[in-house]
Amino acid sequence: MPPLRPDQVTFLALYKELVETNTTLSSGSCTLAAERMAAHLKAAGYPDADITPFSIPEHPKEGGLVAVLHGRLSKAKPMLLLGHLDVVEAKARTGRAIRSPSSRKTVITTRAERRT
Repeated sequence: MPPLRPDQVTFLALYKELVETNTTLSSGSCTLAAERMAAHLKAAGYPDADITPFSIPEHPKEGGLVAVLHGRLSKAKPMLLLGHLDVVEAKARTGRAIRSPSSRKTVITTRAERRT
């Protein structure tokens, strides 16, 4: 395998930081992950006006991030890209989700259950 390019090294470090940020509902913080990503966007030159971290007082650790990247072609249509920061916790023995923060439903099943 050839050595990684500088941009690949940067990407992997950013990806590693996000993956290693605990965003589970029970003990993690999506707000922290959003703040970390906002810091990277600012370092990359995004103006403060285009970076909006958010959370609500009732759920301070369930925050998120909205960022705007302005295009250069006035005739191009806008595009919306979505992602999520949270990790759904699962019981180690069964693989079943404890609960999904977004849907409040069980969303993960064991491999055996997916085959049927």
